Amino acid sequence: MSTLTLKRIFIHFIGLITIIINLAFMLHLTQDQEIKQLSDKDLFQALKKIAGEINKTMPIVVESGLRCENVNALPGRKFQYNFTITDLLKKEVDTTLIKNFIAKRKPVLTNAIRADSSMQFFRQQKVIFIYTYRDKYFNYLYNITVKPEDYQDTFN
Repeated sequence: MSTLTLKRIFIHFIGLITIIINLAFMLHLTQDQEIKQLSDKDLFQALKKIAGEINKTMPIVVESGLRCENVNALPGRKFQYNFTITDLLKKEVDTTLIKNFIAKRKPVLTNAIRADSSMQFFRQQKVIFIYTYRDKYFNYLYNITVKPEDYQDTFN
């Protein structure tokens, strides 16, 4: 995998952070008062509603070569973003290289979740974020999972 491709993927991550922040802001998820911890069932219903609203605007091009297809609420306090890297084929990817590159980029996503006030609802509900990436033919490439223990800090 070339350095240019790795740089493009890094730019995609910056775009991903932007979409996370914008979607949370768009849905007005933050409030001044303390948000109570919802049961798994109630949170799943709330996340399904949020996903439904977000999906009305999908697919959305995050950056050149990266498209967010949709989002899903999953049981177990999980929220999944599904991305397509539109100019990449799975057979062209050195999976070891990409996994190492992604491992280095996970902190960027974690810090975005941790630091942005518009993510307060998700943090307080201890949501697990899953970012799934596929190639231009929707072949699975990799996931990044950000768990509450990754982003929990003094903001909560």
